[in-house]
Amino acid sequence: MKWFKHDSNALHDAKIEKLIMKYGIEGYGMYFACVEMIAEKLSAENMSFELEHDAELLAHKFKIDSKRTEEIMKCCVALNLFQYSEESNKIFCQALSRRVDNTTAQNPQFKTLIESMKTQKLETNLSNLKLLQETCSIGEERRVEKKREEKPPLRPVKPLEVKKEYAEGVLLTDTQFWKLATTYGEPMAKKLVDTLSSAKQAKGYKYKSDYHAILSWVVEKCKAEPLAERKTKGWKCPHCGETNTHNDSRCMKCRKDRDDPVEEDK
Repeated sequence: MKWFKHDSNALHDAKIEKLIMKYGIEGYGMYFACVEMIAEKLSAENMSFELEHDAELLAHKFKIDSKRTEEIMKCCVALNLFQYSEESNKIFCQALSRRVDNTTAQNPQFKTLIESMKTQKLETNLSNLKLLQETCSIGEERRVEKKREEKPPLRPVKPLEVKKEYAEGVLLTDTQFWKLATTYGEPMAKKLVDTLSSAKQAKGYKYKSDYHAILSWVVEKCKAEPLAERKTKGWKCPHCGETNTHNDSRCMKCRKDRDDPVEEDK
């Protein structure tokens, strides 16, 4: 059959609208593509309204996943857009019988076929109702599963750490003090805390975070103190006896390193 009647308002048919609601234009396109394939084979010699292609062939033809193809076809059957024949294990399009061209419609064999299809209509509709319930159930399960996958996992809630007074006026959590001890050593960490405590008591400093105050200036101050003490004390060169007040290990007078072995007098 070269052509068949296609209503211009088919897009607004309730069954078609339900198909589009579930599968979008993909479902709409597959339905009418299958109708066209059935109509193409229909002739006076071939009075079968059955679709020769199964879900696997349709999936290959339309480049769609076979499971989704099968689901769309089941939905078409459930909505009574297609009907299912248990004898041939194929689907057929009963509505196409009302849309054939005049030449095919006048064929006596075709008229007999139409009458037999009408008697099967009630039985087919009951079968389609069962398929509709199954399809809706599958669709709902997929929707819930997809929604569960899209929902982002809950972020773990970190336990709130309580700050303790490690020195007078200095509040730190155990984790913060552990970080200082790990980075600078425990003796230095205690010195950092004591230094901040002294500054807060003497000058009335107040901070939102004592830990960040330590990182911002206390560390630099405590690291600079040993260097300043060393420069003040100085060191006596074992080679020439010169007193050096700088931090360099090389003597300013004899230019020898203080760690070099001292030559004995001959």
